Amino acid sequence: MENADVLFTNRLLIQVVPRLTPGKCGVADHAILLANQLKQAHGIQTVFIVLNSTQKYDSEFKAIYCSTEDIKDACLSVAHSAKIALLLHLSGYGYSQDGAPVRLARAISTVQGTGRFQIATYFHELYYKNLTPWKKAFWNSRRQKKVLRSIAEQSNLLLTSIHLYEKWIIRNTARMPARPIHVMPVFSTIGEVLAFNPVANRNLEMIVFGLEESRKRSYQMLRGCQAMLRRLGIKSILDIGPGTVLPADIPGIAVEQCGTLSEKYLIDKLQSTLYGFTPYDPICVAKSSIFAAYCACGVIPLLPVSLREGYDGLVDGVQFLTPRTAVWTTNEQLQRHANAAWQWHDAHNVRIHALRYAQWMTDQSK
Repeated sequence: MENADVLFTNRLLIQVVPRLTPGKCGVADHAILLANQLKQAHGIQTVFIVLNSTQKYDSEFKAIYCSTEDIKDACLSVAHSAKIALLLHLSGYGYSQDGAPVRLARAISTVQGTGRFQIATYFHELYYKNLTPWKKAFWNSRRQKKVLRSIAEQSNLLLTSIHLYEKWIIRNTARMPARPIHVMPVFSTIGEVLAFNPVANRNLEMIVFGLEESRKRSYQMLRGCQAMLRRLGIKSILDIGPGTVLPADIPGIAVEQCGTLSEKYLIDKLQSTLYGFTPYDPICVAKSSIFAAYCACGVIPLLPVSLREGYDGLVDGVQFLTPRTAVWTTNEQLQRHANAAWQWHDAHNVRIHALRYAQWMTDQSK
């Protein structure tokens, strides 16, 4: 039996993030909302270790800002004389410009080597696929994969957002059989509604929401989706997010620049709007917090391309529409789409994510 001074405590979690800048970083938004839910529902307190930013965030949670090389000392300063859990939020480009955070992998190895930490890793992103040699990231992909393998093999609990990532981890890492991978699509980082406004009470509008780069990509994709917008009778587009993003020419559809909205007003907009556009394709849309926000508020997501097979519990023409399925959907079916989208998100909302970590931490303490 272990001495009392090295027993595992399941009341404290270290979360490692590249930056702690809510509203500017999807990983930070995810981690902060998770910390709030862990505290409220399970009495688990979070300490953040922030590696790639010195920008301070005023929060009730303690945050330690340090270099990657100092992770082990920062973790030990939090643990004191106990064994505790650590959750690494992994998105390679958040920690390294080339997407291959080699120093992070080494640092996680030193943390694991202390024998004092149970490490969980949530893979928000892996690496870019289908790259051509003239793309800079092509030459970094081998290094990226090596880092991912190292971190996966150092982790006691593996989680990721989409099945495509799960398959890669299974193929490319030497995992212990007792170390399954939990696929948990991202949850809405702007909150959710328990009962959403029926589609009959919503405006024939479409939201384009997110940071500037995401919205620019959305408007580029919308150039090829004008027939879908006309088929669905969309009258206007609500552009929500920081900065001014000039849309591509979309004849007959006005664009209203709404700017950045508070969470309350954003949810109000989502509750009154029928559609929301996201530039991802179905094979990876489950890792999009924008898509999750639409689903969590009963908005019908629109995607630019279609796949005839389903991914991550999502099927074109059920939880979302594309140019292919928008052609045959009817007004009577719109409520079914909204219901299906909300139910899909509800199966992995922030409460479900927090419960997964809380159960894991409880298991370690037995």
